[in-house]
Amino acid sequence: MTRGPLAGRWWLAGAFGGLAFGLVDGLLAYAPSGPPSDDLSSLLGVASSVALWAIVGASVAAVVARFLRPRAGNAAHGGSLSTAQWLWFLVAGGLAMSAIASMVLRLVASASGESMSPSARTAVALMATGGFGLAAIRLLERIALRRPGRVALWVGGLAVLLWVGLVARDVAAAHAPVGASAQLANAAAPPQGPNVVLVVLDTARADHMSAYGYSRPTTPFLEELAHDATLYENAVSPAPWTLPSHASLFTGQLPSIHGATAEHRWLRDEFSTLAELLQARGYATAGFTNNAVVSHATNMQRGFDQFTDVFLEWGPDMGWSGWTEGRRRTIPERLLHQVREWSHPADKGATRTNELVGSWLDGWKASSPRRPFFVFVNLLETHLPYAAPPPFEQRFVQGPIRPGIKGLTGEGWFHEAFRLIGQKDALNSDDYAQLQDLYDAEVAYEDARLRDLVEQLRSRGVLDDTLLVVVSDHGENLGDHGGLVNHVLSFHETLLHVPLIVRRPGHFPAGLRYAPPVSTVSIFATILDETRTPAPLNQTPAFGPLPRTAGDPAPAQVLSEYELPVFALAAIVDDVPGFNVGPLAVRQHAVRQGPWKLVRSLPGDTTLYDLAEDPREARPLAPDSAPEGRELASYLDQWEATLPTEGLPSTSHAVDAATRKALEGLGYVR
Repeated sequence: MTRGPLAGRWWLAGAFGGLAFGLVDGLLAYAPSGPPSDDLSSLLGVASSVALWAIVGASVAAVVARFLRPRAGNAAHGGSLSTAQWLWFLVAGGLAMSAIASMVLRLVASASGESMSPSARTAVALMATGGFGLAAIRLLERIALRRPGRVALWVGGLAVLLWVGLVARDVAAAHAPVGASAQLANAAAPPQGPNVVLVVLDTARADHMSAYGYSRPTTPFLEELAHDATLYENAVSPAPWTLPSHASLFTGQLPSIHGATAEHRWLRDEFSTLAELLQARGYATAGFTNNAVVSHATNMQRGFDQFTDVFLEWGPDMGWSGWTEGRRRTIPERLLHQVREWSHPADKGATRTNELVGSWLDGWKASSPRRPFFVFVNLLETHLPYAAPPPFEQRFVQGPIRPGIKGLTGEGWFHEAFRLIGQKDALNSDDYAQLQDLYDAEVAYEDARLRDLVEQLRSRGVLDDTLLVVVSDHGENLGDHGGLVNHVLSFHETLLHVPLIVRRPGHFPAGLRYAPPVSTVSIFATILDETRTPAPLNQTPAFGPLPRTAGDPAPAQVLSEYELPVFALAAIVDDVPGFNVGPLAVRQHAVRQGPWKLVRSLPGDTTLYDLAEDPREARPLAPDSAPEGRELASYLDQWEATLPTEGLPSTSHAVDAATRKALEGLGYVR
């Protein structure tokens, strides 16, 4: 039995080239955020990439061989093996190499611990896999020459199964069962209380919502929801950005107490979260976040049976390293992702989040339908960059995107935002007007996705048994206050005034619009009250439950805080050389009572605003110019005297490369 001099060599050369490409493609996607180890999903990703590129490499080599050596004896066959058999044989080698790669990664990771970087682990795995894979290829070659048909059958079947597995993983990953702790809790008597769904519309300012009187129809669903719920017209966030405001929602504490701020980017374990308290009460708990700041990276996952960092698997595809793409996708995954985008809008994760929530609800209903659930969802659609799907953008935006603001619609938006803040003359009134149009399109798109999310509850018959809270963590500047954009370096109502709507039939009056100021920190106490869950003895909420009737009193004062904005200060120094950040390097406290708002900068001045007469905060007043100003200043003095004087404990926590990449994209890590 003889073979032509090039027959097997062409196949082998092409296949090995494909194997190497596929292996690097797979390992670079999975190894940087930790080795695949026991993760079958990761193994499938690596193996499928290797299998695909082995086939591609072998096929390309076959075509090249046929053109270069058209004689039948040298091009089409390798000894007694047909073309298909050679193909399956080479795929077998690829699968063997991918399986060995995952084992090598696991061994290297367990042996090195934290002493070896992910890149070093990947390099060791590649070298070791190459050696073992070559031995596996030689072994399979001998078997294939004797029983080619059997090898072709088994290897071909395995390759098909791997591809089926990859597709199934992409389609069915959302069908995760209720977490183990919830299933164990099912053995006890289920607690009495409503289901709870807390939805945070990240970066949504109230005055750009038609539900709050905005002239454009940006939130038709929220308008419908408000007819069946209580809408709080003057809800105030405790902070103007994501981490501290979410931490306050989860703990009921103000930022100066819980400490999860720009200076200490970690929710300390000493504070029990809503999820932990409800989980201990017997609730099934699940969280779905599209913002890397609200994630495992900041210790916000505590208490959730299942907590999904949606941004790690889904997000706008802006190139090889998309801004919310938590890890690099393999090329096969990118192809599948592209297929999905043909039938799904390319958004910041809202569509995928709704799928995940629906699948989780199905799992809950199948395993523990008598046990109430707590579901937290963060939707990121109204966050920069502004790039709503075409139907929504076309509805609100006229003409092409103006050159001055085009940078805020793509991958480089973060640095562009600070450049525009530092160079206020770079944009004109028409630019800012279109920027607002782009933002309105995002608000409208998020409203549509919120409708879909609520429909997940309605279609499963659980909506009326659910306490539904829809809120935002903070707002957004759109050229306000002298050309500010994003939600940095500002303590204005454009960032602190947020939407808040609460629905629970029989408990929160339908159609009520509650006018006095309330704090979104009250959501913590409200959920505990509605679920009959006691607060920890050492964790008294900063504010009591939300008012439930028009006659219920509002808090006497509502507080907000802005810590030293270290991220923003560093960014603007980098992006606008020579910019004087001195006046911005301050901590700020604000207290609100009725229409009056007092802002104190530390160090700096104290300023009073009458929001009834000056809703845009364009005419600052001296604190002693009105009795309300003197009263609020005295209150702020007393409150500041109660704040802890010792520094918070040092927080140095490792962040995996995937999440770090997403944080960098959002501008929270530099």
